[in-house]
Amino acid sequence: MRAWLTTASEAGVTVIRPDRWQSALVAADCVVADQGSLALYAAALDLPLLLTEGDPAHTVAGSPLAALAERAVRLRRTGDLLAQLETTRATHRAGQWDDIVARAVVAPGTAAPNLRAAIYRQLGVAEPSEPAEFPPALPPADPPGRPAVIVAGAVEHADLVALRRFPAAAHGPPHPAMDYRHLVVEIARAAVRQLAAATILVVSWDGVVSFTRRADELLTTWPDSLLVAACVDPATCVVRGRQHTITVRAVDAGFDPLLLASLVFVRLRQGRLHSGPDRLRLTTGLITVALSVSA
Repeated sequence: MRAWLTTASEAGVTVIRPDRWQSALVAADCVVADQGSLALYAAALDLPLLLTEGDPAHTVAGSPLAALAERAVRLRRTGDLLAQLETTRATHRAGQWDDIVARAVVAPGTAAPNLRAAIYRQLGVAEPSEPAEFPPALPPADPPGRPAVIVAGAVEHADLVALRRFPAAAHGPPHPAMDYRHLVVEIARAAVRQLAAATILVVSWDGVVSFTRRADELLTTWPDSLLVAACVDPATCVVRGRQHTITVRAVDAGFDPLLLASLVFVRLRQGRLHSGPDRLRLTTGLITVALSVSA
């Protein structure tokens, strides 16, 4: 399975361990599922739900799952995925699956004692004295890493930059049109063709002197690249061009600091790269930053 999903993983998709799906489901903002038990579990948790297209033969007519399939919105493979997810979340009504769940779930909250009682009854053995309960759900996977190659762009406003980024997947629909479109490539994990097309090359931070020397070497090796960037800490990114070194610091952390390199690229293209405050808009809100430009 992991080999089959290699391309998706390289594009930033987190592959959940098969024994840890429960915590991912509980934490989900929206669920995409086929007509199987996962869809009913999502409905029981009152989550926004998209079902894949098609009507499998195993779905029993008149069953709770069949009723869920009739009511849930279907995922259109040719449609914009993000737009479908956002619409599903926006139109979800609390309790909209309650009548279906009531048909599918009997005695909610008692699965552990009921299952244990049935198992021990079949075995002909007395049950243990301690309460029957399920262990806590473990994290579904390691924290997701940043994709090796990112397509980024921006929408320009009066006094701020609104950035959008997408994994540069080898397959799939094209990314929407964006101004200041550029390719951000992590040098240690990218293919040669991706490095040759990079706008911003990403390296690890190992001090000012070493970073400057390596950045200059990379800009000579890859002449089509404009910038080399390294994340110093969760709120700071240092960017090296052919004429300047730019240090960008955000007031607060809690986002990918590599976004700050894209801000530098946009301001460079606009001819507005200078020391001072700036603002960056992400889906999570506004970020105030300070740029320091040196030769």
